[in-house]
Amino acid sequence: MTRAASIIGALEWDEKSGLAAAIFGGPDKYHLDCEIPGTLPAEVMGRILEEIRRAAEHQGEASEVLGGVEWKTVGELSAINVNISPRGESTSIQIVGNRGPAGGLTFIFPMMGAGVLVGVLGAIFEPTSVAGIVSLVTGTLGAGFLTARTIWSSSTRKFRKRLTRLMDRVSLAVEKTAHPDGSKEDND
Repeated sequence: MTRAASIIGALEWDEKSGLAAAIFGGPDKYHLDCEIPGTLPAEVMGRILEEIRRAAEHQGEASEVLGGVEWKTVGELSAINVNISPRGESTSIQIVGNRGPAGGLTFIFPMMGAGVLVGVLGAIFEPTSVAGIVSLVTGTLGAGFLTARTIWSSSTRKFRKRLTRLMDRVSLAVEKTAHPDGSKEDND
């Protein structure tokens, strides 16, 4: 199996999907996991971090954790964490995406707009029957929900592609610099 195939498989396998994802048009949590044979010398971690920042197009915040590197976005509604750590004779790369706050805003604003529209249309048409009121409310709020779902589905596809690109570039950078036998010679 190629590296790209294993990455795509990991993304599909570890999306936090279920009933909510089916209703709302996509998951809000992702977890990609990849192991590259070989170990990374400490002196190349800076280059790997630069590649993460370039691929994510975000400066983010980095820290050293148990001999590895942890990088995370700062100030974005769709948070991304990248962890690169040694695992025996291999290097583990984990990318976690959390879009919960972005999902909340994606649904709140269209639904608020639909709520305002219900009030405006109710004032204009002044429905007098229960059926008229129910159809006005459900039709307008339904349109707001479908608008939010469409926006969420589209942004979910873009976020999934962003994580896949990030994993592809980071795993390639790790592959290029990892030493299969744990030696300290440079592979460049």
